[in-house]
Amino acid sequence: MDGVPYLVEGEGDHRHDGEVDFLVGHADLGLLVLEVKGGGIAHDGVAGRWTSRDRTGAVHEIKDPIDQARRHKHDLLRWLKALPGWSRRWVPMKHGALFPDSARPATDLGPDAPLSILGFAEDMENLGDWTRALLEQEGRGAGPAGHGPGGAAGGRVAGPGKAALKEDQRRIVELTE
Repeated sequence: MDGVPYLVEGEGDHRHDGEVDFLVGHADLGLLVLEVKGGGIAHDGVAGRWTSRDRTGAVHEIKDPIDQARRHKHDLLRWLKALPGWSRRWVPMKHGALFPDSARPATDLGPDAPLSILGFAEDMENLGDWTRALLEQEGRGAGPAGHGPGGAAGGRVAGPGKAALKEDQRRIVELTE
């Protein structure tokens, strides 16, 4: 399901709205909450800043997609647990982010953004396989934990995906003919 809105009742009169970009359900594997961000995604781990570069090259600051997906997951879990008969029920839930216009970087984007929970342009052709692999992960620690040179503090840039590169190549040929 895409664009799933919800309202969470908090303590007292406190409520807040949310909207899940994509909610994937599987009878045996549980629920997957996905946040999707388009454009060339960049993450500055030192500043804790996420940005997206649009097709004109303009850079826009965006919300932390991992934090968004995680918050939506916990909000939905609270909502489910409040339903009659669900308070003691085990509901397997995972979260992840999809960057369909960005290429997969060499290392994790941060300690809370391992490549194992992120999808990129390369994953779009086999999105079902990628989604199932994410749902099948044991625990949240699946995947490599190392951050390599630059680590979470050094930031990462997930540049344009295959489609954007092909369009750039086509445009270069067009302009140089």
